[in-house]
Amino acid sequence: MQLFKFIPTVSDQGYLEQGAFINGIKTATWVERYREPGEVTITAPVSSGLRTFLPPGTIISHTDTLEAMMIENAEITEEKDGEAPEIRFTGRSLDAWLEQRVVGEDIETYFGLILNFFPYELAYDTSWFQAKALIAHHLNNATGILTSNIDGIVPIDNQQHIGPSTAAARIIEPTYLHKAVMELLAIDDFGIKVVRPNDANVDPLTTEFRIHNGNDLTDSVIFSHLAGDLQKARYFWSIKSHKTDYFAVSTYFMTRSDSASTGFNRRTILVDCSDMDGHLSDTEVIDEDVHEPITDAMIARGEQAVRNRNAQTIMSTNVTATTQYKFRQHYDVGDIVYVKGNYDTEAVMRVTEHVEFLDETGESGYPTLSAVNE
Repeated sequence: MQLFKFIPTVSDQGYLEQGAFINGIKTATWVERYREPGEVTITAPVSSGLRTFLPPGTIISHTDTLEAMMIENAEITEEKDGEAPEIRFTGRSLDAWLEQRVVGEDIETYFGLILNFFPYELAYDTSWFQAKALIAHHLNNATGILTSNIDGIVPIDNQQHIGPSTAAARIIEPTYLHKAVMELLAIDDFGIKVVRPNDANVDPLTTEFRIHNGNDLTDSVIFSHLAGDLQKARYFWSIKSHKTDYFAVSTYFMTRSDSASTGFNRRTILVDCSDMDGHLSDTEVIDEDVHEPITDAMIARGEQAVRNRNAQTIMSTNVTATTQYKFRQHYDVGDIVYVKGNYDTEAVMRVTEHVEFLDETGESGYPTLSAVNE
């Protein structure tokens, strides 16, 4: 894990073209995640000179990954006299920077005064495309004086394993951009991946914020308890959250499923769809061309809610370093794999996190697997 930093130009901060290796590191932890931002921690002697080499705001990566992260903090704690102090750097993947923008600040302004205020609406589309559009609106298509473009960062809807989407027009209340994006990604269990410039990107010179939900590797990557692949597995059997039917309610409409489940076996979930039509006028509500797509989206959201509430078996597990499957060679964060656990349990699971360590003993790492929302 050879870490290096980028040296972007002042005028085009998003273009990450130049780099320099980071030397003098004592320990490093590099964590890549499916949806939440990844994290990096670096420790080094103060004498290494990294305090000036890695000021907060520096964007870094390492030679074995296409992820990019930003150093956010640097801390020195002086211990007893005679002990050489260390410096500790922490940061997160570049998508965490979306916390620095607010939904709606791309609205055109006049000397800071927002004219003709109206709700922020995303057009009718899939949740993953809406997430892409929301990022683009606030990073690449700014019109107001409060927001400037960041050239060199491009959102991409690059999904591979596509499931049904709860497509609908959505009103997004003023909130931090990162929070709004996370809420959109959670609708259809999508993640976001930062991919630094490389020849496989749509534009090899740009960094991609890639909206994706991994590749389906259930036929080729099979982690097995019998093969010694699993460690710290947590087994859990429950019907507490299990649902068989939905009752979807919006501001103006209601719809429900009607499965064959009866008695104690019928378990209904209430699905809130008020965000789909709360902005409509009374005239629009009775227009079939308006309300039919909304009711279709309500059905899709209800069906998804039921799928997400299956009876549970394996909840989570880590993978041993001795497994035959190698990270970034056979699978990546976000990919869907098959797990044969103990106690006659089998499950389709997603790689939701991968942790890499570097210290004086060498390098190591392991993934974390979690249940898939389908």
